[in-house]
Amino acid sequence: MSFTQKYNRRQFQNILASGQGDQLYDIIEALEGRVEALVSLVNGKVVANTPASNGSSHEVPNSAHKLDRPDPTDLASALAVANLIKAAYNLHIVDERGTGTGAHLAADATNDVTAADATDEPTLVTLVTELQADYAAHIIDDATAHANADASNGLASAVAPTTTAECITVLKDLKAKYNAHIDNADGISSGVGFYDSKLV
Repeated sequence: MSFTQKYNRRQFQNILASGQGDQLYDIIEALEGRVEALVSLVNGKVVANTPASNGSSHEVPNSAHKLDRPDPTDLASALAVANLIKAAYNLHIVDERGTGTGAHLAADATNDVTAADATDEPTLVTLVTELQADYAAHIIDDATAHANADASNGLASAVAPTTTAECITVLKDLKAKYNAHIDNADGISSGVGFYDSKLV
């Protein structure tokens, strides 16, 4: 209940017991109107710019952990790219409302990549296989992390790689789709800043 709903002008004058009651009441009444208008404006902006209103996945784009790394072409570069994607992806999925930049409604604690960093072909295959599966599960999570599932940035193939060449193909696709996924947002900050896990 607002002040002017609780007290009429005469009650307020009696409470104050002075000739200043009229003037002070007018000030309070005017301030209440301004506050109500401001609250209405803010609420309207928040409702209009939530991800659910435009179908996007994130509340804000995720663009400050930028990895300036070309596509892999051989085993050495595939090892480097896979490890960098793992690091960036794991940071991205825990960026939640109230911490980081607030990209997700809540942290995705299910689809983190736990495989060790790749150091040779066997560990590369293991890491890329997990990256492939965890990313695919993360982008469709609209129960915890996202306002809406990301139906636009799924990987071209769900078949696990078995060779370096196949890993390179998956990594190229993953890098491109991941970049697009983290930019899948309405672009409106919820007041907690911006964070970047983008791969270039």
